[in-house]
Amino acid sequence: LFDTDLRWFGTALSSFGIVYNRDLVSQLGMDEPGTWEDLADPRYLTWLTMVDPGMSGSVTTAFEAILQRRGWIEGWQILRRLAANARSFAGSSTKGPLDVAAGEAAAAICIDFYGRYEAQRTRDAAIRAGLQGADAKGRIGYVSPPGETVIDPDPIGLLTGAPDPELARRFVEFVLSEDGQSLWQFKVATTGPGPRRFELRRLPIRRSLYQDHFNEFVDKVDPWKIATPVASPNRAMRSFITPMFRGIALDQPERLREAWRAIFEHPSYPHDQGPLVTADDVTDPGLRAMLLAFDRMPVVPGPQGQEFDLGDPSQLATVKAGWLRGGFDEDGLWPEPADPLEILRRVIRRQAATDYESIIDGSAAAKVAGDAS
Repeated sequence: LFDTDLRWFGTALSSFGIVYNRDLVSQLGMDEPGTWEDLADPRYLTWLTMVDPGMSGSVTTAFEAILQRRGWIEGWQILRRLAANARSFAGSSTKGPLDVAAGEAAAAICIDFYGRYEAQRTRDAAIRAGLQGADAKGRIGYVSPPGETVIDPDPIGLLTGAPDPELARRFVEFVLSEDGQSLWQFKVATTGPGPRRFELRRLPIRRSLYQDHFNEFVDKVDPWKIATPVASPNRAMRSFITPMFRGIALDQPERLREAWRAIFEHPSYPHDQGPLVTADDVTDPGLRAMLLAFDRMPVVPGPQGQEFDLGDPSQLATVKAGWLRGGFDEDGLWPEPADPLEILRRVIRRQAATDYESIIDGSAAAKVAGDAS
């Protein structure tokens, strides 16, 4: 992978996935996660570390992968439940793997090499301490959900006016050579290609290594199999991830969690149906109404009394152009000094709060009625 004008070349591949603590997942009564929706299981309540996408471009990309591959509506159903299960919202993408390794969280979304590094570090420490054999699995695992992630290249390039362009050029050539690429993923060895001391657990970008040296990889992962192009990507989705996630989750985590608890503690909630349960999966009218309210997408105002339903992906480009790119600046939708992105976030927060409160109040009223009978 490289820029068509040769301004940069990809050196390694990065994907996104789930880092998890095998001991904690087992104690919670679940199998190891393999898909994003597995983390929507109510048993993860207060056992996930999530990250504010507004503070991490990599997490924004991971969320975008979920939305592009699972669809805008189902993707937000998954993300909302993950947020409801969160114990905390971190400001850095490195926090999740650290929490999982420390036993403070059962799982987190992260960049692949963060997850693999923690798995490697904790396993090596356990082996050195005599707590496990070299062939045993470590207590930390990592998985990139097959077909549900995205692969990005990490680039290298030459700076204009670099003091030693010939040395820089030779370094780029080495990084892209088989010897350089073998450092990313080969096992530690005393001879031959690959690292001498530390296993980096990165995915090399040269396809020939996967074809000719796959047996020497630490991670038997073929990026051409776990990620495929999105058929018709909606480029406007990414711009809404931060304001929507902050509005529905970060700004009101207790209210979100209480509404979620009211839903999965409902007597008719089908716990045996799978980790992702929506209104379409239930027949009880009360539970169905709660799930519809929980997953309701925001409706935002437009010029001349128009309304835009953010549940309709075809309207995202129009809302982006108007709210986020200045198209509605002259229409009086926000006071002149205000940041329209912040106003949009408040609109989303208010609507979500109303829906969460209706779930909480309805659940409380149902319990009172049940106790009275």
